[in-house]
Amino acid sequence: MKNYIVKTVLAILVLSALSACTTLPPPESFDLKNGARIGVITNIAESIEHKHFGAWGKTSNKVYDESNWALNDYMHSEFKRVLSQNGYEYVRLSQQELDEKGIALSRLFVVNAKQWALAPNAESSIDYLRDELKLDAVINYQPNAYSVRTGCSAGGCNERRFTNPGLYSISNSAVFTIDEFFAVLPFRKNMVILDPITNVAKPDYIGSHDSLTAALAGRLDPHRRTLKKFKLKDKKTISKEKLSRIRSEVKKLITDNVERDVNSLSSK
Repeated sequence: MKNYIVKTVLAILVLSALSACTTLPPPESFDLKNGARIGVITNIAESIEHKHFGAWGKTSNKVYDESNWALNDYMHSEFKRVLSQNGYEYVRLSQQELDEKGIALSRLFVVNAKQWALAPNAESSIDYLRDELKLDAVINYQPNAYSVRTGCSAGGCNERRFTNPGLYSISNSAVFTIDEFFAVLPFRKNMVILDPITNVAKPDYIGSHDSLTAALAGRLDPHRRTLKKFKLKDKKTISKEKLSRIRSEVKKLITDNVERDVNSLSSK
């Protein structure tokens, strides 16, 4: 009886919260006009990490302080380049200014019955972005853990989490050992068109981050690239030459995502 009462109270609270949200209709056809102002903010992690998932559950991890890679600056430069090529105006947003105004771009929407809904009190944030900053759309990249499934068998898979850009490697051991290497770029993304209000950030696929799921969905994983002809003699250290290769692949991931995002600003 006690559990029933608790569940009932929780259900009432959830329904009350959702009722305070403005449910948005399905996105209509949209196409930002030439010269539209696009605000961009990125806060992806700058530390570089190598995480190795060995056979039989053994894991090693090392974080490199490679802030000179300046991944956020590179992402902004790519947004500026690609937006300009497509006739849009690039606007670099200030995280400090948004914080002072109490605007959290990642919390503008909630999901209600598999539909996007405007979060409670989000209207004032939308008004500031649209009316004060004169923006037509906002693109927001934030840190986020990237989940990797390893050691899959009939009993299930091991779920690993990767929080920094860099390299993850897997040693699959059955009869013999096979090493796989991937450049990774963990992030969480929001893309909002402000008039009409539309959340256009769509996941490239839903499910575990593994190549099989991506292949079945017919899409590429926006968070990782397979490193071909890449070997490490020692899974605990990476040479400067290898780090340079990883940096190049991570930057390609950034460019791929930027180009995909800009293309998403039009439904045509």
